[in-house]
Amino acid sequence: MKFSIIIPVYKEKNIIEKIDNLNNQLKGLDYEIIIVEGKDEWEKSPTEQNMEGEPSVYFTTSPKGRGIQLQKGAETATGDLLIFLHYDTKLDLNQIEDILKNYGRFDYGAFRLRIDGSKFFYRVIEFFVLLRSRVFKLPYGDQTIFIKKDILNSIGGVKKVPLFEDVELMIRCKKYKLTFYLSPLLSKTSDRRWRRKGAIKNSIKNIFLLLLYFIGVKEEKLYRIYYGN
Repeated sequence: MKFSIIIPVYKEKNIIEKIDNLNNQLKGLDYEIIIVEGKDEWEKSPTEQNMEGEPSVYFTTSPKGRGIQLQKGAETATGDLLIFLHYDTKLDLNQIEDILKNYGRFDYGAFRLRIDGSKFFYRVIEFFVLLRSRVFKLPYGDQTIFIKKDILNSIGGVKKVPLFEDVELMIRCKKYKLTFYLSPLLSKTSDRRWRRKGAIKNSIKNIFLLLLYFIGVKEEKLYRIYYGN
């Protein structure tokens, strides 16, 4: 059974290190790594420059936006299982083995969140993320969402929205009564975003935006609020 690891990026200079780490762990398995760069078609980004001569991955491009990039990766993928991996999130062999072992038990799923940092507030965030994932079956993208490709195609793929593409997809999976699997293993993600934006401030902002999303505010407007433009 082949699986595809899809990584949306934007001008990442250290992508080779991440790819080499994955390749070293996954030797002997049937997989592919798809890097989807969000860029203007005339622009040659640091990501693409660093990918030149790298035989182990497929590099493609799309307009910038995680939903658009993930859908491009899903369309490009040839694996039976799609794994959507954020650049800041680690993926290891134990996680792969867990989802392959449980392949017959789910249509889609995710891992538990672990923020790479010692702050107590990170543990608070992780607790509520676990609660949200278990009770509402609503993991976010930094929990490394995985889904069978034929299932994703049958429900319309990843929507090309600028924000909350992960929430939209999870809600659609619930609507179609798909079987969810929450792996007990941890999806370890960098605290880079939390440090840059402030953990408490960023959490409050995310909750506020999610509430706006659920009352029907368009993703384009939420994107402008989130990024300030």
